[in-house]
Amino acid sequence: MRLALGQIRTRFTGFQRLAELARDLDAEDCAEYNLDMSNVTWLDANMCAPLGGVLRRCRDKGASVSQSGLAGSPRTIMRKNHFLKLFNVDPLADTYDTTIKFRRFEADRSGFEEFQAYVLEHFKQGSRGLPTMTAALLRRFRESLFEVFENAVEHSYTRHGVFACGQHFPKKARLDFTIADMGIGIRENIRRSLGVELPPIHALDWAVSGNTTRRGRPGGLGLQLIKEFVALNGGRLIVVSDLGFWQLSQGSSLYSRELPCHFPGTAVTIEVRTSDTRSYCLSSELDPNSIF
Repeated sequence: MRLALGQIRTRFTGFQRLAELARDLDAEDCAEYNLDMSNVTWLDANMCAPLGGVLRRCRDKGASVSQSGLAGSPRTIMRKNHFLKLFNVDPLADTYDTTIKFRRFEADRSGFEEFQAYVLEHFKQGSRGLPTMTAALLRRFRESLFEVFENAVEHSYTRHGVFACGQHFPKKARLDFTIADMGIGIRENIRRSLGVELPPIHALDWAVSGNTTRRGRPGGLGLQLIKEFVALNGGRLIVVSDLGFWQLSQGSSLYSRELPCHFPGTAVTIEVRTSDTRSYCLSSELDPNSIF
């Protein structure tokens, strides 16, 4: 069965298209699918994370997925970030070192340790234009990414793994990084854990406000710290789960909307504005006795 894929950008329409692709892959009892990518004139490289999750979900059901028609710059970048290894296409060297390679991690302790090493490799002081952070804030920022991963492992009940990918766009002065799972989603986790039924958007509001379904130990601060950092930086935070799309951009602009069809699992995208020249520290590091 042939399925067409068009442009995939890090915005509502991009996640809508991936949700539609997941729906279409579920709709037919088919053993073989061909993903026609001849109309993909642009694909934000970080969106390879949720795309890879959708394809893995299909393959884990026993179907095969091939691709055809991908050409030009999208093919080049998807070779550089190793995404096309899923289709047995050899990668290209990333001469300009702008990609954070597509990776799938097992949803277990070994996968978490691999993800930690992956984050430490790609999120270093001064790497890919990250704003200057104190050592304490950089450590806490990384820990927030670790918590997003832990949430995917602990709360999503995914059987397909956790997916990550990123891209630095030097000319656009931004760094985009996405973590995705193909689990039960935030709203369903709240329902199962707390017995509370929330509309899709309200569930995402709840998740980014420091709340957690963990019992007896702290949690929920990962997304909250990322949200606070992104607000100061003027970047973006996007959370997509189930039928919900939630976005904070340019410091204070909130946009939320229901998707027309179900997105399987949860995807979190952090966009950092790399042209930001300010230095950042945790509020706890400020000396209240100093006025200089």
